[in-house]
Amino acid sequence: MSERSSIEWTDATWNPIRGCTKVSPGCKHCYAETFAERWRGVPGHPYEQGFDLRLVPEKLVEPLLWVKSRTIFVNSMSDLFQEEVPEEYVGRVIAVMELADWHIYQVLTKRGARMRELITRKHRRIENCRNIWMGVSVEKVDEGGEFSFSDATDPKQLVLFTKAPNFEALEKSICGRFAGKTASVEEIEGFVLADTPFRETHYKTQVLRRLEKRDPPRITALSSNPKRKPGTFADPKMFVSFEDTL
Repeated sequence: MSERSSIEWTDATWNPIRGCTKVSPGCKHCYAETFAERWRGVPGHPYEQGFDLRLVPEKLVEPLLWVKSRTIFVNSMSDLFQEEVPEEYVGRVIAVMELADWHIYQVLTKRGARMRELITRKHRRIENCRNIWMGVSVEKVDEGGEFSFSDATDPKQLVLFTKAPNFEALEKSICGRFAGKTASVEEIEGFVLADTPFRETHYKTQVLRRLEKRDPPRITALSSNPKRKPGTFADPKMFVSFEDTL
């Protein structure tokens, strides 16, 4: 859980479940798996077990402790409706969202069929809860740039997405986090994957490369490799120094 999030369309993340399994081509470059697996085997880390599915019941009460209303991305590191999550536990998560009704909850799933079946059979009352937003992920399905629901059953379903990532927002997030600091490429990537909606490939080509090539450069790559080409950040251990004002 992150009480604050730099993801531009939410205020905070809440993860009473950790880990997930792949169910579609859209899972191939899962940012959550990439981040979680980096910490596999690290004693005491929340992702000591990597991206293996794990229920975290001690996290259930967190929204109840936040007095100020906020928009919460539910299970940014998992999927509430994956088949391995017991119905009883799904119900407990929903109960917290109903009880802490001063927040807005954003729930995204790739298991639209199970979401619809469970809500219809056991939780139909939340259909009238204006603070609980549930949706099915949209995926890019061909090279022509077309997008499609993995479970498109309602022709009136409102689609909320943008085709082009907002790289200006990504640059703002990175610069806001690291201005005046020196950080490794690995540390920057961890921040991007955990606290922004972007994939690991985006920050190197769309932010770091551009910042280094500006006149004057806004970052300095501290590389010991004499053959490194400007604008490349392949070495995760390489450090990057950010200007104070970016």
